[in-house]
Amino acid sequence: MSLGLAAPLGSGSGRWSFWGRLIVGVGLIGLLLIVVNPIDVIRIGQRIHPGWAAAAIVLSVAWLTLGAFNVWILLRRLAPVAFRDFLRVYLVSWAAALVIPGQLGDATQVMLLRRYEVPMSSSGAAYLVDKFVSLTWLMAVAAVGVSLYLPRFHGWWLVAPPVLILAALWLAHRLFASYQVSESTWLGQGRRV
Repeated sequence: MSLGLAAPLGSGSGRWSFWGRLIVGVGLIGLLLIVVNPIDVIRIGQRIHPGWAAAAIVLSVAWLTLGAFNVWILLRRLAPVAFRDFLRVYLVSWAAALVIPGQLGDATQVMLLRRYEVPMSSSGAAYLVDKFVSLTWLMAVAAVGVSLYLPRFHGWWLVAPPVLILAALWLAHRLFASYQVSESTWLGQGRRV
């Protein structure tokens, strides 16, 4: 299946793309079986309650779809792309993030969206805003955790992350407002949003 990200299977490059993905997929499964003891995996699988497994699958699919929808909302203000097409790109980039270290896997969506004629400046801006929102959320959760488990930081620690985030937003706004940019650049597009 081409996922709409490669040439059709009837063409020469499409066949190579299909076989390349198949080889990589089988290779990753083989590597997993070498690294992880398959007998342990089977034992763990036998202890899983089917209801909980189904709930985890449904929640995972909903979480992935919601994540894609959030970035798509940001992106569609800068470049028109159908949600179905963006969801394909988002899922491929999510899968790449499972095997590529750091955030490089997630960043592949910026390059993959070029196939749908979305400029890297637009997809990159939406990607950065999404990562900023994720970082803000993680800092808020961390602040609550620190206040609960490190009582000596109880008071001021909860205030520090929001103050730092607001200060960074204010500074970015001031710099952005005073910086003269062309409307064709990604900063110019961001200013219009």
